[in-house]
Amino acid sequence: MKTIHKYHLPRTAETVNVLMPQGARVLCVQAQYDHPCMWVFVDDRQPLENRQFLTRLTGGNCVLIENPRSYIGTAILEGGDHVVHVFDGATA
Repeated sequence: MKTIHKYHLPRTAETVNVLMPQGARVLCVQAQYDHPCMWVFVDDRQPLENRQFLTRLTGGNCVLIENPRSYIGTAILEGGDHVVHVFDGATA
């Protein structure tokens, strides 16, 4: 079945592995209840795979990001005091 899943992301600069169906497509990144989340269009009939994402903070080190086009989205937390940017780790 095709559906939209929500995945929670860390509030810190990390490399994150997320288990999701193959071919999943990220729709957006936003904050929900002051927690960064990623909504993804998936086909639940597909086998699961590990996908890698990078979370980085505004003003933080982005040394692992070689390709800025790997940018997926930004979550603004705590009224703008904390901002998390998300990149596709496979293409960063």
